[in-house]
Amino acid sequence: MAFKVHLIVFFLGILSHVVAAESSVTILQNTLHHGPLTAEMVAGSRSLDALKLSTTANATSYEWWYFDVVSTSSRNESINIIFYNAGPVGFPSGYVDGPLSVTVSGTFKNGTMFDLDLPITKQAIINETDAGLTGDWSGTGARFSGSSLSRSKVVFEVIVDSPEARVSGRIKLHANAPPRYPCDPNVSGVSERAFMNVGWANAVPDANAIVDLNVHGSPLRFTGLGYHDKNWGLSPFAGDLNHTYWGHARVGPYSVVFASAQVPTGRNNMTEEVSATVTANGKFLELSCRNDSLLVRPWGKNDEYPPTMGSQAPLGLDITVQLGHEGVLHLNVTNELMVVETMYYQRFIGSVRGRVNNGLEIEGRILWEQFKMIGA
Repeated sequence: MAFKVHLIVFFLGILSHVVAAESSVTILQNTLHHGPLTAEMVAGSRSLDALKLSTTANATSYEWWYFDVVSTSSRNESINIIFYNAGPVGFPSGYVDGPLSVTVSGTFKNGTMFDLDLPITKQAIINETDAGLTGDWSGTGARFSGSSLSRSKVVFEVIVDSPEARVSGRIKLHANAPPRYPCDPNVSGVSERAFMNVGWANAVPDANAIVDLNVHGSPLRFTGLGYHDKNWGLSPFAGDLNHTYWGHARVGPYSVVFASAQVPTGRNNMTEEVSATVTANGKFLELSCRNDSLLVRPWGKNDEYPPTMGSQAPLGLDITVQLGHEGVLHLNVTNELMVVETMYYQRFIGSVRGRVNNGLEIEGRILWEQFKMIGA
């Protein structure tokens, strides 16, 4: 019996070393890094959702983990939670008393907006293992966790418990679309660069989501379409993009993620670059950055393109996505509620109608945004 006990202890010791070897813990301090740093822009062996900057952001760099849910059980409810590691020049709205912060914004059933900053008081701890990834922005009461992206059923959860900001609860995402990079699936060796110097990794292009939060004493509970991605870069975000449309939708059997950007190419010159993703039944129908794969344009009043900093919100978007042998997916988006508005940025939730080729009309929901820096 003693031999068996020692044998068990021996194997447990080996197992503990194996687990330790498969775990990567990064601690980010809430002070700007002074000096250069590096950013991953080609997918390697680490998780698609892992830390991409080599350390805490310096003044001109940024990185964030983004989560949102738009309701399908009501018309106006939405939630958006972002975990930042950002410099004051790299991405100013992510810099709140230091590079590490969390923002919680959204809308209640009656359409009322809220926008909360949770400045960090300690540090951010990011732990990557074979089982998945966790991020704890210590002192904000906010943390996230996700299962391994190699699993068939990926689940992410965000928990917030901030008495100071008077927000608590959780959101849970059950992915129904595979992870991907801007132009490629989740495989090593592919480019992570979306536009100019902007990195993009999309762990959850679409999910069935549950939201159970309390914000300033009011419940925010709904089910809907979930989404999670991350962006990062070494140079200021606003300097790399003149304008962007980005959004995610579920319409009929299709999950759609689109991005269209006007990228500066010289003094007073710019070019349009795109990324289009369409999945159905967990399979890619389109995943491309070809210029002819996607066209996004505003419609109705205020349909100026590209919009400038002073442009008002359009009534919606017309989107065309090429699906290869499947044909063409046509989508018409109608804005129902503006959930965030600043001089440079607008976010909307709304309805979407579409059809493939001349087929039957399909319907769904969408969350989309635009950054408009022309004229800044």
